[in-house]
Amino acid sequence: MKKSLIVVAVGLTMASCSNRAAVERSAYQYLVHTSAYDIEAARHYVTPETDSTTMVVARNLMVDVDSTYTASDRPAQLSLLRTTITDDTTATVCYHKRTPLKNFTDSLALRRRDGRWLIHNPM
Repeated sequence: MKKSLIVVAVGLTMASCSNRAAVERSAYQYLVHTSAYDIEAARHYVTPETDSTTMVVARNLMVDVDSTYTASDRPAQLSLLRTTITDDTTATVCYHKRTPLKNFTDSLALRRRDGRWLIHNPM
């Protein structure tokens, strides 16, 4: 009986760790791409709702942004500060971002869809 409880506990711990790693990997990749002003690459890490709202606005705004501005705002230093997995489909990642022009802390909401953790920020 004790062995089976230990096996279950180890299995749950491993699943939790791999879940956390997947959440953080998605959040970090999204941040890397948005920090580089690469909206098209960032779209790979968002929910369909976010893609059809927030990312459309981002693409439209980027048309008017001068390339000298985006060049002057790189490179970005990114730090994931805290990851909270609320349940099987909801997580939040708090991060810090420092660029030559900005320095702030914020968070990203993530949702699990079809086994993938994606940024969920529909307008």
